[in-house]
Amino acid sequence: MKKFIYALTVLLMTAALSSCDGEIKNVTTKNLVGTWDLVSETTVFTDGTKTTTEKSGESIIIGENTYTVVSGNRQTEYSFEFRDPDFLINGSNLYDLVSVTRKEMVLRSNLTLGILISDQTYTYKKR
Repeated sequence: MKKFIYALTVLLMTAALSSCDGEIKNVTTKNLVGTWDLVSETTVFTDGTKTTTEKSGESIIIGENTYTVVSGNRQTEYSFEFRDPDFLINGSNLYDLVSVTRKEMVLRSNLTLGILISDQTYTYKKR
């Protein structure tokens, strides 16, 4: 009986801990508010190859209606609106939200990337 209770406790703790970092469904601006550090940039080329570059020193600060880019000592603030999955920055849809958890966010660029690049994503970790 003790082994059963112990196994059940371990199972419940594992489920509780894993659900804390699950993907957020029905995302609202409130889920995005905070400081997010850019940790990597993934580029997919039209020939199917891809590269991932580790990043540091760049972050974004998302407020209820502001989007601030921080790079070193420089900060640039823009107006911001979120309409799942669109990030509207100064009225333009620059990014789509791919996924978000409480600790990680992945954005896909909507900019015209040229003839050699087919996709570009950015991975952020929340402070």
